[in-house]
Amino acid sequence: MLGAGLGAVAWLAPGLSLQMLFAADIRAGIGGGHMGLVFGVDRVADSDGPGLRTVFLLKGCRLRCWWCHSPEGQRKQREILFHPSLCDSCATCLPECTSGAVRLEGGIPFLDRSKCRACGLCIESCDTGAVEMSGWWMQPDEAVERIERDRAELGDAYAGVTLSGGDVTLQPEFAKRILRACRERGIHTAIETNGAAPWDVLQPMAELCDLILYDVKHMNSAEHERMTGVPNEQILDNLRALAAKGAPVEVWMPLVPERNDTDANLMATIEFVRSLGLRRIGFHPFEVFGREKYDALGRPYWLGHLETQSEARLAEILALAAAGGLEGWIVRTVEASSRVAGHA
Repeated sequence: MLGAGLGAVAWLAPGLSLQMLFAADIRAGIGGGHMGLVFGVDRVADSDGPGLRTVFLLKGCRLRCWWCHSPEGQRKQREILFHPSLCDSCATCLPECTSGAVRLEGGIPFLDRSKCRACGLCIESCDTGAVEMSGWWMQPDEAVERIERDRAELGDAYAGVTLSGGDVTLQPEFAKRILRACRERGIHTAIETNGAAPWDVLQPMAELCDLILYDVKHMNSAEHERMTGVPNEQILDNLRALAAKGAPVEVWMPLVPERNDTDANLMATIEFVRSLGLRRIGFHPFEVFGREKYDALGRPYWLGHLETQSEARLAEILALAAAGGLEGWIVRTVEASSRVAGHA
């Protein structure tokens, strides 16, 4: 059967039906209202800013990075992740799918994504873990309540909230309401962004942040566009503007073997960051996890042949940063101790 890895409809908010959620997708859209479309919440995560934090993963991103380890966060709508290896082909989900997207071909389950509306009705009929729903609607007040619960549980160890994604700038009204509420409560606020957004969207959000974690992926615009689907002029201009305003920005650089981790690009990036008056840069080694999500989304993964940088290479990169006048550090991604994959 097409299974529900979330346990029936655990991703539904109390009082919401599947039909109501589908209608909300059409009515609200991304960034068009105060509700947010979230695909995960990391509770007590410690790799998305200083200390133990609540991290909200918001749907939607303007970039299509080849190495993205959260492809389920790229698109601006809910979508189904289907794991055929977990399906037992019982076919109880077939009559639930009113769009005809689910069918058996030679006894093997198949999801026709051109027909799938991501309504989630197939999830109710299945319990094998073969289907996940990426994305559920959340009110800003609900997000703040969750933040307050985490702060109460962790006490003095709690460090704040980070809005990540996807990219936070595609849901600015939802994000600003959360950031403003946290500011009023004395909670440290951070966002992670690739900077590919209009300045009039990014700037008001930045003013509500105690920390802006800002990705710089490549200094050459043509190479940047080849790797991510968009050029880098707007990204670099926004970073210049933030630095000129004295915003609390720190640059993070994802390291992709054979793509952007050459000495030439590293030194160009380090010099650019230093020229802005910034003094720190974080380097994020290439991560091999997340490849199975591409299969579950029916998308190709182009970098499966690459491996993460060696410790010796990372030491060389840190030495380049130091020689360029920056404090460098390695950003280590760790599994969150409590990932909420749906409403809870």
